[in-house]
Amino acid sequence: MSKIKKVVIAVVIVLSLGAIAKQYNERNHEAMAIEECGNKDNVAKVDSKGFECKG
Repeated sequence: MSKIKKVVIAVVIVLSLGAIAKQYNERNHEAMAIEECGNKDNVAKVDSKGFECKG
């Protein structure tokens, strides 16, 4: 395999792992937000970095 193919494969793997980690964090933060805020209606924002409750 050429070096270019190896680099492309490595980049694809890194990007895929990053997407999987982001999705995991968002699901985890959503569960934490529902627990912290009381219910889903009280959650203002959830992303891969954290969450915010309304009010």
